[in-house]
Amino acid sequence: MTAVELTPEELALISPQALARMPKADLERIEGLLELLAQDMDAGKVLWLCDVPGCNGAAHPGRPGPHARANQRPPAEGIDWDTWLLLAGRGFGKSRTGAEWAWRKADAMPGSRGALVGPTAADTRDILVEGESGILASAPSTFRPLYEPSKRKLTYPNGSVQHLYSADEPDRMRGPQHHYGWADELAAWRKLQYAWDMLQMGMRLGQHPQVCVTTTPRPLPLIKALIKDPLAFVTKGTTYDNLANLAPTFRRAVV
Repeated sequence: MTAVELTPEELALISPQALARMPKADLERIEGLLELLAQDMDAGKVLWLCDVPGCNGAAHPGRPGPHARANQRPPAEGIDWDTWLLLAGRGFGKSRTGAEWAWRKADAMPGSRGALVGPTAADTRDILVEGESGILASAPSTFRPLYEPSKRKLTYPNGSVQHLYSADEPDRMRGPQHHYGWADELAAWRKLQYAWDMLQMGMRLGQHPQVCVTTTPRPLPLIKALIKDPLAFVTKGTTYDNLANLAPTFRRAVV
């Protein structure tokens, strides 16, 4: 667990002796963290990952609200992969899964560069960044990035940055380099192969660049190739996996 994921209860476990030895600046920082974490709790935010094996994402002690199911967790440590391919139906929680993965990559790699790519510029902005399950809504208050729409850029407190791209404009990805990328709704990219190739050519920073793909499945050549790729970790899911968290009207109309 990283520092940005500490709960008020965990911060409260710091011993009085340790607090007494802390410099004033550190005490003020802890006070600020507690205030930010309290804001998240008041807003009903729950830590996304938990350590309960096979957790189905339902509320339980320590996680008093919906959180990551087992099939929304990234590949386990020790698994070698270049692409995490999440194939799932609408309402599964693909956007939330991708957003959580993206900000955690920024947290784990201070000063890193990430690529956020949606089918169109509006999709990247409205879903990956500003959406109800996007990065701004998912990242904790203690690690919320500064969003500069005019620069198509997110900047995190630790110096990590993420740039926004449109799969409709693949040449914009020709020059920039990245440590990782989040590609959303790959099957809806109109210039699919070209945009994917440009994204891959920019994955050349760090020891092991990785891409998280969240998409509704379609029998397209690139999707089929990724499924067969030995360095692609494939996760599959359906709308039914997240049915308990979807609006009753959606359940009636779709199911």
